[in-house]
Amino acid sequence: MHLCPLDLGDDVPNVRFGPNVIRTFAPQELDDLVDPDQLARRRPDWCFDSQRFAQFSWLVVEETVAHHGEPGARLLPGFFFDAREDFGRIKPHKPRFPTVVEDALFALLTAPWEDVTEMRDYEWRPFRVPWVYTLIGDLFAHQALPPAADTLSWIEDYQQGDDGETEEYERPLQWQLTNAAVSETNYLNDEAWGDLVAARASPLFAGPISHFVVRAFASDGIDEFLAQITVIEAALGVPDDYNAGRRPKLSRTKNPGATARVATRLSALLGDSAAGERYRGLFKERSDFLHGQAMRDISSQSRLDARRLARRCVCALIGAAISEPRPENQDAFLSELLQRGWSGVESAT
Repeated sequence: MHLCPLDLGDDVPNVRFGPNVIRTFAPQELDDLVDPDQLARRRPDWCFDSQRFAQFSWLVVEETVAHHGEPGARLLPGFFFDAREDFGRIKPHKPRFPTVVEDALFALLTAPWEDVTEMRDYEWRPFRVPWVYTLIGDLFAHQALPPAADTLSWIEDYQQGDDGETEEYERPLQWQLTNAAVSETNYLNDEAWGDLVAARASPLFAGPISHFVVRAFASDGIDEFLAQITVIEAALGVPDDYNAGRRPKLSRTKNPGATARVATRLSALLGDSAAGERYRGLFKERSDFLHGQAMRDISSQSRLDARRLARRCVCALIGAAISEPRPENQDAFLSELLQRGWSGVESAT
């Protein structure tokens, strides 16, 4: 069981989809899960503040994992490893969180949070996930201590006490959501989870789309912006887009480059010619940064537009992946999108 505190979350809607649920806990429920008395035997100076943790919502993800190896290897894994392994290698799409947690976050990030946050010009996210605490349920394995409640975000506030005096107290800092947050997320249920699982098994999701969706959520600043743009590239780009000699011409004289092709596919996928044009503008901002061109700050509107386009692209791709007849070939699907989008461009001109 993976326990993920939703730091900075307002009254995040409680939803259940597949093995995942967003919920709150009473202090005693948290104590029963974590068993702090057992953990404190190893660290007498450590304590688990269930009262403070109970003030937050939690994403809870459950999975069944088969035990691998002998009990000794599970108890002391540091003594059981292959010294020939290349420990310095780079894994291109290494997850930041446990894989099942990233799957759950990917599902949550299909919701239009950027439209239901009160301070969207400042922050589109409904919450942060600063860490994941995993209850492993293996008697032979080492159970880590959970992080302290101080690792989450708190703010000093004031209230009037029973005696009429003003009292200072501490409460969780929250990014406010609008009342529309409930209606915009109530589609997240077991059926939606099943559709998402089916879509991700489709050839249309062969690229690292979900990796960059979660990376954008977990990143800040320019790294978030770059990840949002890369979501669209991962979804709608192909290697031949960058090879002028191999990519097919779209007419006798027209052989547009990679950016134009992705933009054209995006317009066709969303049925929105403005989406492709906006992608071109955002991609130019991305390229100015990467290639060291003189550039201004990236505006909050560009940040929001990048998030919104990436989410719309992902949601439309999910719909296409589970529609009948099911796409069997990614190249054929993207080629059809390109031709359809280009026909629309020529008709408009």
